[in-house]
Amino acid sequence: IIAWYFYAVSSLKQITKSSAIIRGYQIFFFLLIATSGLVSFGVMIRIIDAVVLAIVFPNIITLLLLGKVVKRELFKKQ
Repeated sequence: IIAWYFYAVSSLKQITKSSAIIRGYQIFFFLLIATSGLVSFGVMIRIIDAVVLAIVFPNIITLLLLGKVVKRELFKKQ
Protein backbone atom coordinates (compact mmCIF):
# COMPACT_ATOMS: atom_id res chain seq x y z
CA ILE A 1 0.00 0.00 0.00
CA ILE A 2 2.89 2.37 0.73
CA ALA A 3 4.39 1.84 -2.72
CA TRP A 4 1.00 2.43 -4.32
CA TYR A 5 0.67 5.60 -2.26
CA PHE A 6 3.93 7.01 -3.64
CA TYR A 7 2.88 6.08 -7.16
CA ALA A 8 -0.47 7.83 -6.64
CA VAL A 9 1.26 10.97 -5.33
CA SER A 10 3.53 11.04 -8.38
CA SER A 11 0.45 10.69 -10.57
CA LEU A 12 -1.20 13.57 -8.73
CA LYS A 13 1.90 15.67 -9.37
CA GLN A 14 1.46 14.95 -13.09
CA ILE A 15 -2.21 15.94 -12.98
CA THR A 16 -1.96 19.04 -10.84
CA LYS A 17 0.81 21.34 -9.72
CA SER A 18 -1.19 22.43 -6.66
CA SER A 19 0.62 21.56 -3.46
CA ALA A 20 -2.65 22.05 -1.53
CA ILE A 21 -4.33 19.18 -3.41
CA ILE A 22 -1.32 16.92 -2.92
CA ARG A 23 -1.11 17.80 0.78
CA GLY A 24 -4.84 17.17 1.18
CA TYR A 25 -4.44 13.75 -0.42
CA GLN A 26 -1.52 12.95 1.87
CA ILE A 27 -3.52 13.94 4.97
CA PHE A 28 -6.55 11.94 3.79
CA PHE A 29 -4.37 8.88 3.17
CA PHE A 30 -2.63 9.22 6.53
CA LEU A 31 -5.94 9.51 8.38
CA LEU A 32 -7.25 6.36 6.70
CA ILE A 33 -4.13 4.41 7.62
CA ALA A 34 -3.99 5.79 11.17
CA THR A 35 -7.63 4.96 11.93
CA SER A 36 -7.34 1.44 10.56
CA GLY A 37 -5.26 0.47 13.59
CA LEU A 38 -7.92 1.64 16.01
CA VAL A 39 -10.93 -0.28 14.75
CA SER A 40 -12.10 -3.87 14.43
CA PHE A 41 -10.80 -6.18 11.72
CA GLY A 42 -13.93 -5.91 9.52
CA VAL A 43 -13.84 -2.12 9.60
CA MET A 44 -10.10 -2.19 8.94
CA ILE A 45 -10.66 -4.25 5.78
CA ARG A 46 -13.21 -1.68 4.57
CA ILE A 47 -10.76 1.15 5.33
CA ILE A 48 -8.03 -0.64 3.37
CA ASP A 49 -10.46 -1.00 0.47
CA ALA A 50 -11.11 2.75 0.66
CA VAL A 51 -7.35 3.39 0.66
CA VAL A 52 -6.88 1.27 -2.45
CA LEU A 53 -9.75 3.13 -4.10
CA ALA A 54 -8.14 6.45 -3.14
CA ILE A 55 -4.89 5.25 -4.70
CA VAL A 56 -6.57 4.15 -7.93
CA PHE A 57 -8.26 7.46 -8.78
CA PRO A 58 -5.10 9.55 -9.43
CA ASN A 59 -3.59 6.69 -11.43
CA ILE A 60 -6.65 6.27 -13.67
CA ILE A 61 -6.97 10.03 -14.23
CA THR A 62 -3.30 10.24 -15.18
CA LEU A 63 -3.68 7.28 -17.51
CA LEU A 64 -6.64 8.94 -19.22
CA LEU A 65 -4.86 12.28 -19.54
CA LEU A 66 -1.58 10.82 -20.78
CA GLY A 67 -3.07 8.01 -22.88
CA LYS A 68 -2.53 9.81 -26.19
CA VAL A 69 1.06 10.62 -25.31
CA VAL A 70 1.79 7.02 -24.34
CA LYS A 71 0.17 5.75 -27.54
CA ARG A 72 2.16 8.19 -29.68
CA GLU A 73 5.45 7.28 -27.97
CA LEU A 74 4.70 3.57 -28.25
CA PHE A 75 4.05 3.69 -31.98
CA LYS A 76 6.96 6.06 -32.62
CA LYS A 77 9.41 3.32 -31.63
CA GLN A 78 7.92 0.71 -33.96
